[in-house]
Amino acid sequence: MNYICMSPKLFLRSDLYEKIGNINNKNELSNKTINIEWSREELFSYFFKFVLINAANDFNAIMKEYKDVPNQYVNKMFKNLSELKNQPPLDEYLLRQMCGIFFGKYTEKYGESYDWFFRNLKNANGTISLRPFIDLLSLSIEYALENDNYDKPILHPLYYTHGSTRASAVQNHFNDLAAEEGNNDLKLIFNYIQTKAPQKYKKIQLGQSDFMALLDLIINNSGPIEHKDRDSLIELLTVNGIIRWKSVRISSKAYTNYQFALLYKYYLGLKNVDKKFKK
Repeated sequence: MNYICMSPKLFLRSDLYEKIGNINNKNELSNKTINIEWSREELFSYFFKFVLINAANDFNAIMKEYKDVPNQYVNKMFKNLSELKNQPPLDEYLLRQMCGIFFGKYTEKYGESYDWFFRNLKNANGTISLRPFIDLLSLSIEYALENDNYDKPILHPLYYTHGSTRASAVQNHFNDLAAEEGNNDLKLIFNYIQTKAPQKYKKIQLGQSDFMALLDLIINNSGPIEHKDRDSLIELLTVNGIIRWKSVRISSKAYTNYQFALLYKYYLGLKNVDKKFKK
């Protein structure tokens, strides 16, 4: 049998792929990669499959009781879901309606719930990890079972947008990340920011001068850190999806701004950017 049409496949985490060095054809490899990161639609389809497997009739009844979606559409939707064995298709409109029923359509000042989860749980490189999503929902549901007095939605935004809940939901994800080979310094970096960093540097976004000052403090005050220069620290934080950076030009001067992923905002105790942001 001739196997000339078959080629080997290598499964590699995206952050590890970014660390690959000493090869001449990385751009060519990039053109042949297949992205298997979770999309927003896949995330919610996965979640609602479990909801429907365990409580399809109850969810159907609640959708009709809330009257946020026309009954005609609800009946059609559940007929299709029944034929698909309760696996919601990757249909944005359908998933938005289901999110609106379960999480509330809007999260007050944060916009639609469907968008909120992805925006606040994604890594700085735009990918999203499943574990923080699952942990956030588990903690939010526990919180709601003890305190909930709302008639609707099923899980009120108060519980999953709460800062302490969001901080706790990141713990397991970060521990997994920091346990990976080469990521030991992440614990030292996070511990410094959480417990020792001056408040003026504990911002979700920092200008170039402030971010470099923060890196110098981390290098000089974090104990036996392996990454002993700014560039290697920036690379470590970037490839692990913790920060992103972009260059901006104001008048004739170029600046680089650094932003932490919203995923880590409450875990690190970061504040929003001042109205007069310093470049």
